[in-house]
Amino acid sequence: MLLHQTELFHNTSIDTSPIQIKQYPTKYTIELEGTTCTYIAIVLEGTIGITSYNASGTSIHLQTLHEGMMVGDVLLYGTKDHMYPGNLVTVTPATIATIPYELVDQYLHDDAIFRKNLLTLISQKAYTYSLETKLLSQDTLRDKILHYLTLEQQRQGTNKIQLPMTKEELAKKMHVKRPSLSRELSQMKREGLIDYNRWTITIIE
Repeated sequence: MLLHQTELFHNTSIDTSPIQIKQYPTKYTIELEGTTCTYIAIVLEGTIGITSYNASGTSIHLQTLHEGMMVGDVLLYGTKDHMYPGNLVTVTPATIATIPYELVDQYLHDDAIFRKNLLTLISQKAYTYSLETKLLSQDTLRDKILHYLTLEQQRQGTNKIQLPMTKEELAKKMHVKRPSLSRELSQMKREGLIDYNRWTITIIE
């Protein structure tokens, strides 16, 4: 993906030549949790994971960034320290564009379309975070699964839901282990609530 093809720069007249683009190998730590964020990063190729650790050393998956997604935008004008909530580590080889906050300020001032694009993306991210908070607030794993499937059923308009992620990623989204998710899905299938294969889950009514 080229930089001008991303949602942030779509239809803008910005000269992107000053923006630095770097390539990273798999399992490369780009930033550490707690360090100060000084730029917006956009994934042009590959995948990045954001992971934190609790007091006992157990990893907590916060987010997976795919092509076109960005990090650092919601930290831009925060009133507190602009610190990363987790470690940024490449899951695959990745190409990343980094836009220093000074350049972001300039683009916001000079280009109305860039300004609108950034506000739209931040608004979409805030809405997504609210949905994820509601998902994690469900009492049981089954409640989380049913809540997620209901939202996807409404979004896709069908009972046969195409999973937009792997089951490993879905388990991380629900903050459970992959085997726990598999056991619950199997039990729900035995009870006649759902049917599923590798890439779809069908709600049986």
